[in-house]
Amino acid sequence: MKALNDRDWGNEIESVIMGPDASLLIYTETNWKGRRMAFVSNHRVLDLDKFQMANDIESLQVECKWERKTESVDAGEYP
Repeated sequence: MKALNDRDWGNEIESVIMGPDASLLIYTETNWKGRRMAFVSNHRVLDLDKFQMANDIESLQVECKWERKTESVDAGEYP
């Protein structure tokens, strides 16, 4: 977790808040190894220390769902 802005983010993450279209796996070791914890969409943990994961995250995987949404509008609704 040291590659992002040359900062060691593994010692900074203490909480996780997931949006409506994302999921997350966090790991205690680099290269997606060690103990892991999963978060589903709309999930939040404000204190990772309760799970002995605060300041102990060394790698993570994020998955985001993206869906293209289109709307049809009746041209008669606009001048």
